[in-house]
Amino acid sequence: VLRCAREGGVPVREGLYGADLLRTADEAFISSTTRGIMPIGTIDGRPVGKGAGSRPLTDRLTRYLDEDVKRFMEEAATNRS
Repeated sequence: VLRCAREGGVPVREGLYGADLLRTADEAFISSTTRGIMPIGTIDGRPVGKGAGSRPLTDRLTRYLDEDVKRFMEEAATNRS
């Protein structure tokens, strides 16, 4: 996800962020190997940013990751042949 963000021109800043800071975020997401990128709509029952429907950056990162996984799978299939 970090590589996809950097390659897509999305500024990346890694760190440990508490709930207080996340509550002020425009968007928030979690990521995992098996589930990809999952937007966070609420924290402690309060909406993140403008709410679940407004997440342009998260959607953009999801597209970047999907494209990257597709490229990886295509290359893997080509290398097996």
